[in-house]
Amino acid sequence: DDAGKALSAEGQYFDFTVNAKIVGKGTTKIDYVITATEVTTSLPSTGVKAYLTSNTDATVELAPTIVSTLPLTESGNSAGAPVGEHILKSGSISTTDNSVNETTTYRLRMWVSNDYSENGQITSKKYVLKVNVYGAAKAQ
Repeated sequence: DDAGKALSAEGQYFDFTVNAKIVGKGTTKIDYVITATEVTTSLPSTGVKAYLTSNTDATVELAPTIVSTLPLTESGNSAGAPVGEHILKSGSISTTDNSVNETTTYRLRMWVSNDYSENGQITSKKYVLKVNVYGAAKAQ
């Protein structure tokens, strides 16, 4: 995990930015969820760890976790995400009678878990995730 958390060369991590803006008077709350869906796999999700930090590296949002053990979005979730996506982070942003403009940069790293073995070696395997961000505002 220490080697995976330290991945810093180009192509070894994925940076993305999420912006939430609430303008106006009154109390408003935005529930959000950052999810991941498998796109291309020849390596099972039981062999891959994901690690998410915010504001590039300062705050750990998701400790190194086997992807297959991540919770999945459920029907009727408050952020409006489709069912069955792996949850990387969820939360909410609220305001009372003022505006909020919040921007967070995240960094996602993935690596093959030390516990995973496929006949003693791993060659020519691929595991690709698509990152999704969903949010739903509710006036209070």
